[in-house]
Amino acid sequence: MGQATKNPGGSRPKRAAGPCPSWRVALLMDLFQEISTHEEAALLEHLQDCERCREERRRLRLLMQLIQTAMELPPRVPLL
Repeated sequence: MGQATKNPGGSRPKRAAGPCPSWRVALLMDLFQEISTHEEAALLEHLQDCERCREERRRLRLLMQLIQTAMELPPRVPLL
């Protein structure tokens, strides 16, 4: 396998710059189910061609699932 490309001056591999700036709000509105039908249709059309935004949507949904799961856990009992 090939090596990951390193950032100049850092040891972490480069990754995509995140979602398209003009779609960030729509992705959050979609996550919270506060998106209009028209905006949702436009977002879904954009997602067909944009890997970065598809990945961001996947990450946001995963984060939301983790938060919801954490909120359902019983509080930790102190050991002492």
